[in-house]
Amino acid sequence: MRFVRYLLLLCLTVYPAYAQLPVVVNTSSVANSEYEVNLVNQTPVDPENPEPYWEFEFEIRSKARGKISHITIGKPSTVSTRIKSITNLHLFDGNLFIVEGKRRRARTISVVDLRDGKDVNHLWCYKQAPSPSKRFWVFQKFFTYGSPTTSVVLCYDMKKLPRENLTPEGQLTPIYPGECVAAGSHYVRELWDVTPGPDGKSISAVLKRRPHPWYHGVTSPFLWSHDERQVVFLCVHLIQGHDRTHIVRVDLSGGIDKPKIFSRPILITSDFVKPEYKKRFQAETLTDKPKYKKGFGADAIEWLDSTQVKVKVDPHYRLLKQELILHVP
Repeated sequence: MRFVRYLLLLCLTVYPAYAQLPVVVNTSSVANSEYEVNLVNQTPVDPENPEPYWEFEFEIRSKARGKISHITIGKPSTVSTRIKSITNLHLFDGNLFIVEGKRRRARTISVVDLRDGKDVNHLWCYKQAPSPSKRFWVFQKFFTYGSPTTSVVLCYDMKKLPRENLTPEGQLTPIYPGECVAAGSHYVRELWDVTPGPDGKSISAVLKRRPHPWYHGVTSPFLWSHDERQVVFLCVHLIQGHDRTHIVRVDLSGGIDKPKIFSRPILITSDFVKPEYKKRFQAETLTDKPKYKKGFGADAIEWLDSTQVKVKVDPHYRLLKQELILHVP
């Protein structure tokens, strides 16, 4: 019995380093040691619309000074911040993140500095994921639907002032892909426009044949390590005319402005394939021309330990097993 207790204690002390903590949902109030924030009023901007946009008024109470102030987001004068619903509130130090409802596949986030009560930033993004302490937020850059471009992963540090989260180009900090990190910019034309392929055709020629063209395409949620130094995800790369999924780890130990990127292609073998499809499948290692050219995506990703993750494969990829175990680079 004593051994069992010891083993349980050991598991509890080791596992949290790699577990992804659940995100607490707050839609009307949130508080920390400095501030208390409450939603006190919401008014429809276009009440005749069956799904109206809303103004949301929040009451901010400073616990140290006892001062009460109010902020309102979603005013009709600022079209870019028109919102229909709030899905979560997050508070870190004096910064409030208001995560707003989905607009098709994208989300919007209003960042408010509670020390001066101003709406200081407004983010359009995909797949936002807070770190365990909510200090860091990683998300995919929003682009116009159908644009021929590449997935760009950005990171926001709530402990920094808004201007400190910007590159010299005035953009939010990119942490992936490496070309964007080196340029300090979300837009690197060479990624998708002029790179020649093995057949002499440019990458852009390949991309234009696709309904939603990507050169790098993030295909999973983002997974944080508990120490907030690592972000892991899947990304499809266009390689030699076909797609291949990679597992990517971004090391942020040196700060979000100095990311280190590690990437490994995922070799699809018969171990990954459902039993009923194995006879029709030929592993990539057995041929010079891979038969399985289509990259795959995942609906969920979680830590098994410090070196492995388990991914839940998107059901659209019927050839593959529902869950795969992958080694982190």
